Amino acid sequence: MATGANPVLLTRRTTIAGIDTSRQDFFRPLVDGPSPGCRTAVAPGRDRRMGDDGATGGFAERLGARAEVAEDGSARVAFSARDEHLNQAGTLHGGVLATLVDTAMGAAVRSAVGEDDVPATSQLTVTYLRPGSPGDLTVTARVRTRGEHLTVTEADVEQDGRSLVHAVATFALLHE
Repeated sequence: MATGANPVLLTRRTTIAGIDTSRQDFFRPLVDGPSPGCRTAVAPGRDRRMGDDGATGGFAERLGARAEVAEDGSARVAFSARDEHLNQAGTLHGGVLATLVDTAMGAAVRSAVGEDDVPATSQLTVTYLRPGSPGDLTVTARVRTRGEHLTVTEADVEQDGRSLVHAVATFALLHE
């Protein structure tokens, strides 16, 4: 690769659902919101830039997560895993667990920052300690370190008194 070359521009042409993903502006809707004709629904009065968490009726809530508490840089989310949340191996899907920790950590950050700060996950590391099964889970999250523009959090998922997951995330604080 040439020095200073943009690796995104050197990728081969790829299309997804008829959209050219090799173009530099492919990710523009993530910044500006969906383009006209996009089928993404946003509830009336809901800001497209806001986080998608159980407390606001987002993806995690549709998955079944229930925000129990979020205050002073800590949060707790409850979840009842059902058969529909299992992978082909019959254990709780890793994507479900990643969604739960991201949701809880986002709620913890929001409880510690001002109204004009919008937390956005910029890094997420999930360590799967043991497989989960159908049943009740509890996710606890806490802010570990808070800077002016970045906040580091961690979360744990427990089921029947046993740890399933430990996660660490960095959230960028976007200022409105």
